Amino acid sequence: MKIKIILSALLLTFANIPFAHALTWSFAQNNNFDQIIISNNLNKEKIETIRTDTNKILIQGKNFDKNLQLVKGNLITDVIPTEYGLTVLLNDNAFGFIQNTDKDTLIIGIYKDPLGARWKPTEQRIEFNNQVSEKEETVKAKLEELKAEQKNPANNAATLQKKETTQNTAAASGVPAAIPSDKTANSTQAEHSPQKQSPLAKHMLVAEASTKAPANQASQPEPIKTEELPADKHASEFTPPSVSYKLNTNPPTEAAPITPEELKTNELKQQVTDKNKNSNSGSSELIQQKQENLPLVIEDKTHDTVIPNTPEEAGLVPAEPDKQEINPDAPPVGEIIYVDEQGNEVPPPLDIPATIQTMRKAYNLGVYETVFEEAEKLKGFNLPKNLLEEIYYNRAKAFFIMNSTNIANVGEQFINFAHEALNASSESSRKPEILADLVVTYLALNRPEEARAYTDMLYKNFPYSVDTPNAILLLSDYYLKQNEYAIASQYLQILIDNYPDNTYAKNAALLQIKALHKLGNNERTLSMINFTDRRWPKVYLESSDYLVIKAYIFEEQGLIQEAIATYWQIFNLNPKAENAGDILFKIANLYFDINEKESAKKVLNQLYQEFPEHKNAPKALLYVGENGRYDNGLSLDETIQIFSEPNSEYPPKYYRKIIAEYPDSKEAVLAKLRLATQTYLEKNYLEAAHLAQNLFNENIDKIESDNALDLLHRAFNPLMELSLAEQNFERTLILWEDFPAIHAFYEPISVNLRMAMARAYLNRDDTAKAEELLTYFMDRTPKNDEEYQNGLYAYDIFLAHAINKQDWNKVLEINQKISPWTLPVEKENNRKYTTALAAENIGLEARALPLWQELAANESIPLYQRAYAQYFIARDAEKKQNLRGAYQANLDALAMFEDLRSMQSPYSSMERERESIAALMDITEIAGRYTESMEWLNRYRNYVSNTSTDYAGLQLREARLHKKMGDTTRWKSILEDIRRREPESVYGKMASSELNTFEMARDLTRFTGNN
Repeated sequence: MKIKIILSALLLTFANIPFAHALTWSFAQNNNFDQIIISNNLNKEKIETIRTDTNKILIQGKNFDKNLQLVKGNLITDVIPTEYGLTVLLNDNAFGFIQNTDKDTLIIGIYKDPLGARWKPTEQRIEFNNQVSEKEETVKAKLEELKAEQKNPANNAATLQKKETTQNTAAASGVPAAIPSDKTANSTQAEHSPQKQSPLAKHMLVAEASTKAPANQASQPEPIKTEELPADKHASEFTPPSVSYKLNTNPPTEAAPITPEELKTNELKQQVTDKNKNSNSGSSELIQQKQENLPLVIEDKTHDTVIPNTPEEAGLVPAEPDKQEINPDAPPVGEIIYVDEQGNEVPPPLDIPATIQTMRKAYNLGVYETVFEEAEKLKGFNLPKNLLEEIYYNRAKAFFIMNSTNIANVGEQFINFAHEALNASSESSRKPEILADLVVTYLALNRPEEARAYTDMLYKNFPYSVDTPNAILLLSDYYLKQNEYAIASQYLQILIDNYPDNTYAKNAALLQIKALHKLGNNERTLSMINFTDRRWPKVYLESSDYLVIKAYIFEEQGLIQEAIATYWQIFNLNPKAENAGDILFKIANLYFDINEKESAKKVLNQLYQEFPEHKNAPKALLYVGENGRYDNGLSLDETIQIFSEPNSEYPPKYYRKIIAEYPDSKEAVLAKLRLATQTYLEKNYLEAAHLAQNLFNENIDKIESDNALDLLHRAFNPLMELSLAEQNFERTLILWEDFPAIHAFYEPISVNLRMAMARAYLNRDDTAKAEELLTYFMDRTPKNDEEYQNGLYAYDIFLAHAINKQDWNKVLEINQKISPWTLPVEKENNRKYTTALAAENIGLEARALPLWQELAANESIPLYQRAYAQYFIARDAEKKQNLRGAYQANLDALAMFEDLRSMQSPYSSMERERESIAALMDITEIAGRYTESMEWLNRYRNYVSNTSTDYAGLQLREARLHKKMGDTTRWKSILEDIRRREPESVYGKMASSELNTFEMARDLTRFTGNN
């Protein structure tokens, strides 16, 4: 394998190093506030402010400008920069502070607060304060010196002259007196850079001693967001803070440089020797990574010592002269091929210093893939402990950041890397960082017990690490999501109590509110809310959900006025918010709870006016109209009670508005029911009944359907009672037909209602429906006089209907059904008569005759019945050729029918009279009583006109009677008249035949001589 190796001294291009931006700070005053303003935080470095002593706070950070500034404010006496950050000394212990961030600027405001005097440091904080104080003493001395210089201006001038002399000397010796600013460095580079760079210069590595992260380093993840807290029963959901892990991508603070001692190991010596041998041949790109992520010229933002590339730079061997003799016979220098003992080409040995340098610079630039690759190369070498610590910690951290969004899938692998790092050095200053990453990993793997153990380790052993409160918050959030509220509350309280000044404390307080609320501890929840209000008085501006849960807790604790005030605060923050209507409705309900009805109605009117499309707008109208809250679920009696309460409003006006504007709402159903109820109470029963039935027919909830039906019954009943009392049968039937929903209340139908509707149907000539109702009376034996009379009425209806239809079988059935009844004489005679008549009509003469005989002998029955009885008796006698009986029965029947005709009775019958006369004519002729028969024939002539078809037959019979009586002349005259008038009719031909026979007989007599 052929590899180019180019070695050059790193310090030759030191002037070309781009300098990093340090965190600058300044002092300002704003009224009663003292302010420390931290700017130039381009890398979003994590800065925490904590109170370390009774009159001291520490602004933790790694990259603060170390320049001393004299500060004198209302509270601040001194600001001391150390490696831990900025220590701020105060003249009083009664103070508080607020930390706010605006883009790249951080402002720490310090103000008077009597509660601050109660603060007491923990043992761990006292120990930490002692460590910081040791560093502060040196800076204090410099501060005192600076103060003294300001008091003595003459000394200041001498000092300045001395500094200028020193700088000039340094410039003459080629050593920079001070690191220039970015602007100065750039201009210097522009002035002294050659027009053309050699190929060697293009691949030089330049390092800068600094502890700052580069400006182009990847930005930190987003800060913590909030998640939902519990919902109250009347208002929208509360959203508590959600928690996300904040990746700590700051470079290691104590990474050691490669020293000459480190190079004394065998492997490093071999690397340096190999590089020395090939210093004049070829070049090697010491940084192998993605061009878009890592430039060839890299700033070392972590270490204070330049990594040597040659033994000379490390001070191990004397430096060679600048000029060397060139041997013309030496082989050309360019490419070096590495071979093994057998002469096979092999890869060159790893350049450990360059690999370490590449790893460090890639870490500073956030190119973690390169960090991981270079650390993997280095981990197997026998290097000093401090280098192994750096390598293993860098590898673990790089792997974690690379897979931070997928840590659950590679969690086990990271755990192994983390343990290797911890085993490499258990005392590393970066240990808390790895422990926090393990907490995140175990939570992602859903292994909370291990995460909890590492969180406890962080809190007990590294309480002041910036990673500790973050880990506690992550663990708490996990347990909250698992509904393990007791465990979550325990850790959240630790964070709140021990890290009150941490940026996570606010989120912890909000999460603690949720946990305590879920545990049902409303008193502690209220205390936490009060604490949060005092500590972060403007927290509601960041999340209005905080006010929602605050109002809910006030309500739960019975502090209604406070709850109302809080809800108004929510509404006023955003009157056009999506849930603004919900808030107004909640406020109105709370006013009702404390019986402030007028205030509640004002809020409800506001809700209707400003949010007419809101789901509770119809309910707001309902509450206003009824002057109170009367939701569904009330019985009808409870609903009626609403209208007995004092009310300045007229409810029907609001009911009609709800029905018209919100027809599909549940409140529209209530409005319809209550409008019908109000109408009923106003005694407008018919309209109330129609409203109630319409509501009942709708598809509504059962409770409202039952109420509607109940109201319908109450409104219908007085209408029906009045109709029955007035015997207004038609109105009774109309009510029954118009309100079918009410029928169930009248089952079984009462006798009066049944009879009234039957009569109404009869009046409409709808006998069939009348009979359906009257069958009830026919199918039972009467038990009392009322039922008896109703039964007789039903019998008459059924019998008349059957006779009118000439349904004689039905007549026999009806008469048979009531035969057990004890009927009045008239009804009984009528039953016998109709039975005999029905039997006669269907050919049951034998069954009818006894009844006719009984009826004919009963002079108490109507004349028409006796007449028909005699008529049918006569027909029976004729069939039996009982001439005497037939003669008498016909005489009686004829007399009765003639009397009926004279009385103009509807039962009179000319046909029955004619039949009786014809029968008497036949009987007397058969009996040889021709003269009487001729008399009956002459009476019969009154029933037959000259134009009747029967007239010729009557003449033929008359002629025969004359012949029987010996008057042949009259006989012949009548026959000739018939033959002349109707020659082609039957009677004409019969007359002609008889005449011809008579002539033939007479001629025969003449011929035979007989007289």
